[in-house]
Amino acid sequence: MHFVDRDDLAAEIEGNLISGRAFVTGDQEVTERQSCLLVLIHPETEESLELCAQAVYVKTDEPGAGVGLELASFDPESLDRLRSFARSKSKKEAGATTEAGDLYTRVRHYTAAEQLRAAREGDLRERVALEQIYGKAVWEVLLRNPRITAPEIIRISRTPKLPKQLVEVITNNASWLAVSTLRRSLLMNPRVTGACLDKVLRATPRAELTLIAKQSSYPMNVRQAIKRIQGR
Repeated sequence: MHFVDRDDLAAEIEGNLISGRAFVTGDQEVTERQSCLLVLIHPETEESLELCAQAVYVKTDEPGAGVGLELASFDPESLDRLRSFARSKSKKEAGATTEAGDLYTRVRHYTAAEQLRAAREGDLRERVALEQIYGKAVWEVLLRNPRITAPEIIRISRTPKLPKQLVEVITNNASWLAVSTLRRSLLMNPRVTGACLDKVLRATPRAELTLIAKQSSYPMNVRQAIKRIQGR
């Protein structure tokens, strides 16, 4: 299982693996009830973590092809291993800490005009620092920036206090909703309701909806909405 970035890995751990489950997309050479290894690939260090699992659901045809896994012997020690794996840093990243600190110090002193300029024109590192420091003051401008990346959108979408108009901006973008990690982040956010929730669910493959409906980590209204859709 590969990840977009460290936040994507953390979201998978807290949203799915913490419950002892995972869903690996794509056609896999696995049959139901077969024992296997789930291999997590760290997005930055490229290190791997192997977890014993069993296939409990297999779908070989598109859309929604993939394998639902149940982790074997999943206990608090296993969860600690997962979280430690997510926090691990590469040598290159550790060496860049001082440089990043200088950037954050500079961004903290931006005027309001400089904040908006950076949200519209800044590079990825500057935009990330900007969002982490100023939050909602720059969300809308960032979301209107055509160069914004999926990880940036995912980070904003996880915010429990995300304004309704920005929820609509995100859920009205079909290309963004094609990203599975973004869909899961939106479904975990209590601000995503009504028509916005319906858009996210319609963009989600049926096999993925089936797994989400069984996971108590998702809000009750989301699981009930899925059951209504599947009962039609």
